[in-house]
Amino acid sequence: MRPGKKQFQYKQTNVSIFLRKIFTCIFISFFIIGNTQSDASEKVIIGILAKRGEQVTFKRWQPLAKYLDQQVPGYHFEILPLDFDHISNAVANHAADFFFINSGIFIELEMKYGVRPIATVRTLRGDKGVSLFSGLIITRADRTDIRSFKDLRGKNFAAVKKNSLGGWLMAKRELEGAGINTDHDFKNFIFAGTHDAVVYKVMQGVVDAGTVRSDTLEHMSRDHLLDIKKVKVMHGDKVHYNFGLGEKDFPFPHSTDIYPEWPMVKLASTPDELAKKVAIALLNIKGDEQAAKQAGIKGWDIARNYQPVHDLYREFRLGPYREIKHLNLIDVWGKFWPIITSLLILLGTLCCCLVILMHLRSRLIKANHRITHMAMHDPLTLLPNRRFFRSLALRAFSQARREEWKVYLLLIDLDDFKVVNDTHGHEYGDALLRQVGNRIRIVLPVDEGVGIPRNKAVLPLHKQATSDGVLRAEDCVARLGGDEFSCLLIHVQNLEDALSIAERIVQAIEKPFDIFNRQFFVGASIGVSVYPDDGDSLDELFKKADMAMYDAKRSGKGTYKTYDKSSG
Repeated sequence: MRPGKKQFQYKQTNVSIFLRKIFTCIFISFFIIGNTQSDASEKVIIGILAKRGEQVTFKRWQPLAKYLDQQVPGYHFEILPLDFDHISNAVANHAADFFFINSGIFIELEMKYGVRPIATVRTLRGDKGVSLFSGLIITRADRTDIRSFKDLRGKNFAAVKKNSLGGWLMAKRELEGAGINTDHDFKNFIFAGTHDAVVYKVMQGVVDAGTVRSDTLEHMSRDHLLDIKKVKVMHGDKVHYNFGLGEKDFPFPHSTDIYPEWPMVKLASTPDELAKKVAIALLNIKGDEQAAKQAGIKGWDIARNYQPVHDLYREFRLGPYREIKHLNLIDVWGKFWPIITSLLILLGTLCCCLVILMHLRSRLIKANHRITHMAMHDPLTLLPNRRFFRSLALRAFSQARREEWKVYLLLIDLDDFKVVNDTHGHEYGDALLRQVGNRIRIVLPVDEGVGIPRNKAVLPLHKQATSDGVLRAEDCVARLGGDEFSCLLIHVQNLEDALSIAERIVQAIEKPFDIFNRQFFVGASIGVSVYPDDGDSLDELFKKADMAMYDAKRSGKGTYKTYDKSSG
């Protein structure tokens, strides 16, 4: 081999070795830099109230920590599940940088430790996200003995925790507003610890009813822990909408007022710059991202106004309002007695004027009630008239549409009434109509009746019935005109039950009527239509019921028929 060639190979070998060393150094440098950056990531802890237990909470919210790792560079986020009893100590000891807590705990920590909300969660309800929630009072769907809040007296009841907003305080406010003494009216009362535990105790029959926050049933159903069809949500006498919202904005079952959802809050010691980055990352979460889907939320909103929660806690003197200092009246009198004396004289004068004004107002209200009653009731039978019946029906349709149950309309026409009226005169006819109206609503026994005075105005929709009447507390009977009456059956389980009521009305009217010591016989033909199956308006239901009623007359009178779609 020639010397030149050997020298060239030697130089090539040295170059290769040199390049390999350079690439090795570069690789090691990147590795060291990468580890240094990873080690330099600052740990950020998010404490989360474990309303359904620590394991479920960690599983739901761990993807959020990973999402924030990506969206907020230079920080590593970790989830710390905390139960109700450890939240306050965790905030006091700075165990976390951010906390995701319920609205009631937040207002107490806000005033005690200066925590501030940076965002409000939007929970997933169906396919819609809402940053509001409510409380549910639930029982098993097969408990026909529990229909209203008043039925809970003497029953076993379960809640989550004493200081749980959605798991007790909301329901406590509604129950006490309905006349239930939550300290004495229950047979047994227990705190189950978690929302899931309350549902389990209700479904297992350990308690008769319980209260949880509004999205608990959906979460348990989604996790295959509950058949939601076996649960019945109870509703009070009033519909609640805060924040200027209506049915379309919060179209979900709720037993209580609605309140702002849980906030994500920062401690006073958490840097504002970090809080700003976290808030922006939360607001940018989309509903289809893993962090949202795993948590069962739709995303986050700008922090809401939590004044309604303050109002509730102030009413019960809870949280930051539990300690109210008492004034020393002797000291106040010694210092301000001239002003107090002047105010008492002024107050006495105002009271005299107020008494006079209240007397005049009372007379005006009574006159207005009489006028309103005359406008809304039939003067002969004292039943609701067509105008009042329409108002009650529209309200019932709205509630049925929201809660997905049916309303049954019974159109009742008397058979052979014209013979009595034409033969014996209007005096006999009017007396017969009065007895028919009274007989429809009181002659047959029902469960769950509410007493109604005889020969007095029919009560409003939620009170109308009697302990021995055909119609129940939520049903309505009205006189439409002439010899025509109408009934509205609400919360009837099925068509067979509605037809059973129609059969009892027919049998009641077939019995003889004693008028001025003489007996008269009439019958009744009844047409039945169903909302929303036969129509979504009252006029359409009247039309279908009228067709069914004439079908009953053609069948021989004294019977009832349902609307036949094939004949319409």
